[in-house]
Amino acid sequence: MGNVIGKRGESIFSTIISRYVDPAGFLLDPTFLGEKFPIVDFYVHLLNYNIKKAFFFASVKTTTLGYTADNTKLRITVDKAALAELIKYPVPVYLFGIDENEEVGFFICANHMDTNKNLSGIPTLFPVNAINIALLWKEVANYWNNNKEITKFVSHFN
Repeated sequence: MGNVIGKRGESIFSTIISRYVDPAGFLLDPTFLGEKFPIVDFYVHLLNYNIKKAFFFASVKTTTLGYTADNTKLRITVDKAALAELIKYPVPVYLFGIDENEEVGFFICANHMDTNKNLSGIPTLFPVNAINIALLWKEVANYWNNNKEITKFVSHFN
């Protein structure tokens, strides 16, 4: 059952991250990486960006458990070993939590996570919506604009 929920979550992610953002158009193009990449699930290419091949990695976690009592977090647990692997990437990496029941998602930057403890819940502060997709595009574009070489990434989606 978990595999079915995970696959549905990946489909939901692909749909909501690639939505049309008015007036900019389509900004993000996700490509599923498959089972050979156990930590990151998607390579997400920035559309309408012509300077370099700009992208970020996405790790997608799906749940049917809903939210904490105060609705501030989606109930997802990510163990510290997985977090430690995510922060090894020097390029932008985001952790997306997908609510399978509501078919919505939330995200945070994974590059600066605390790897001394498990992550218990994805904050609902940054929903995957048109406003945040545009901000995410801009943040990743700025990273690639300002780096002649791959360097440590800093995000405001923390």
